[in-house]
Amino acid sequence: MRDLNARVKEICRELRASLDSTPSGMRSRAAASAFMPSPGEPVYSQTLSEDSDHRLTLVGLHETRRVPMHDHPDMVGLLLVIDGRIHSEQCSFSKQAGQRAVVELAPCADRILEEDDFAIVSSQTGSLHSLHALDGNAVCLSLHLFTGPQRRPQSWYFPAAPHGMDRDCKLWHQLKNRRFPNGI
Repeated sequence: MRDLNARVKEICRELRASLDSTPSGMRSRAAASAFMPSPGEPVYSQTLSEDSDHRLTLVGLHETRRVPMHDHPDMVGLLLVIDGRIHSEQCSFSKQAGQRAVVELAPCADRILEEDDFAIVSSQTGSLHSLHALDGNAVCLSLHLFTGPQRRPQSWYFPAAPHGMDRDCKLWHQLKNRRFPNGI
């Protein structure tokens, strides 16, 4: 695991250097940093590179909008914080609950990521995650590596508990085959 972390840190340095080395990268970063959410655009999202094996996206998050718990089927993800701080929660499936649309999730990680910190999203580290900017806006690079032959639609997860009790919630409603408005 230490070798993997060292390699991921090297990849993160290369991604950040690539973003910071071009005028268009600097403009995109500035736009993501200044982003103000709206009902139709809750997060800033700009695809920087994409092919059949990967998608690299610059993401801007505002503290007033949380990216709910969601999955990325058939993908391994890397999230690198460029500016700001992000609260990142990761979960894995515990078991299917009584109803088909309700699942039990097990917490895997609950971290505050600061500039140059990263999180890996995979079946080993927690394949579901949520993001929330702290202290204003946060900017991150999101690298998705596709591991399956086809891209399956995402699902989104919402606590099956009264409002305000979701921190300790184990049962979650699953909304299958949904896309976030701007393609996270």
